[in-house]
Parts: sequence; structure tokens; C-alpha cells
Amino acid sequence: IRRNGSSSKKIEDYISVNIGRHGQLLFNDGRHRLTFCKILKISEIPIRITVRHTKWVMFKNQISEYVQSRNGKVYAPIDHIDLQNIPSGYGHLRFDLIRKNMMAQPPGNLLDIGAHWGYFCNRFEELGFNCLAVENHPENLFFLKKIKIAEDRQYSLYDDNLFTLDIKNRHFDIVLALSVFHHFTKFENTYHKLVRFLNNLKVKEMFFEPPDPNEPRMQSAYKNFTANKFAEFIINNSCLQSYSQIGLAEDGRMLYKII
Repeated sequence: IRRNGSSSKKIEDYISVNIGRHGQLLFNDGRHRLTFCKILKISEIPIRITVRHTKWVMFKNQISEYVQSRNGKVYAPIDHIDLQNIPSGYGHLRFDLIRKNMMAQPPGNLLDIGAHWGYFCNRFEELGFNCLAVENHPENLFFLKKIKIAEDRQYSLYDDNLFTLDIKNRHFDIVLALSVFHHFTKFENTYHKLVRFLNNLKVKEMFFEPPDPNEPRMQSAYKNFTANKFAEFIINNSCLQSYSQIGLAEDGRMLYKII
């Protein structure tokens, strides 16, 4: 096994696993093979899923319905072994760019604004960061909470409006603001709330992704910044002092590091 890995040429060679109602993996059979693989600290082994709980199947069907209404893709990759083959609009490029350019090292505190289904909190939790996900969109929250349980993630979740989050006594090493701040600049009242939020934010570095100002949905916005002007707006209203461009995301938008 150490030399060749865990063989899986026949069905009986697989370690068999069931999936519970909340997506948890439940050992079924193959305890000797599993024991030897754990003793040898083999990182990945083939398994065979034998049973799925009805409620888990219903949840998978809900994701399928979601995907069908969105060009066959979810927003970002899902890690769960029974969901990881679902296509996503974004891949790992943004995370790879952030990891390559970040100064902070674990353990540290990370705030993910608009966490969607928790992709970035998953990645940074694996690195050893203490993550806080902010998400209050009802549909995203539904899937985020269920996937968080299914994958046994430990990050914290704030499921209310960003501007009600108490940040005055909190310090963050990293803030992620990826394709989210422009939603607040569309209207005058949320624009001013964003300014107050930035004024109170204590952070060492922010990774920021602005929208394309030529997008139709931004034409009637209260404030419609170009990408560099948006980064300057953040600097002018926060403790951050300078920005740099670190690369393009999958959708062609530029990713910024602001320190």
C-alpha cells in the first residue's frame, strides 16, 4: 500500500462509505484497508459510495435545480466528495492569486464579505485562519449552511446585514471584498453605510475585485467608479494606504491588493 497506494481494481477492493442526511460521510466497510491507510498517512484513497440518505439526495436535487437555472454552473467549486464534480463559473485562480500575494500568515483573522457558499472560508480555514463569513442572501444562506455542516467546517457565520456587524473592537489580518462592494454603491443610503463601515474597519490587507463600470446594471448606480478609482475610494475612507493589481480573475476582472 505504501508503494502502490490503495488498490481499487474490483468493487470489493473499495472502502465503502454511506452519506448521512446532512452529508456526513459514514464508514461502511473495509476497516482493515482503512486502518492501514491511516497508519501509513496516505492522503487520498478511493472509496465507493453505497448508500445516500433520502434527505441528502433531496438536497443534491435542490442544487441541481439551482444549477439548471444558472447555465449549468455554481459560483465556485464545492469540496464535498459528492458535489465536487458540479461545474463552477469560477475556479481556484482567485484563491491562488491571493495566496501568492498575501502577507498574513496563519493563525490570523479573515473576514469574507459576501461569502456566497463559503469557498474562500473553506480554503483559508484549511490554511489555519480563523474565518468569519458574512452572507445574508436567503438562497445563498440556505446552501452555505447546509454545505458548512456537510463538510464539517468550523468558520463563523454572520447571516445578517454587513452594516450591523460590530467591527469596532475587531481586527482582521485579511478582508476579502470580491465583487461585492459595488452592490452598496448603487444606492445613496448604502453608499454612505459603506463609507462608515470602511472608516471603522481595522485591517492589514484587503483583496478587492471591482465590477466593470460599463456593465448595464451599473449605469444607474449612485456611484459608478472605474476600477482604480474604486480602489482609491477604499483608501480614502479606510486605514489602508496603497493598492496594486495582482492579476485577472476568470471573468476578466482585475484583482487588487490594498494594504
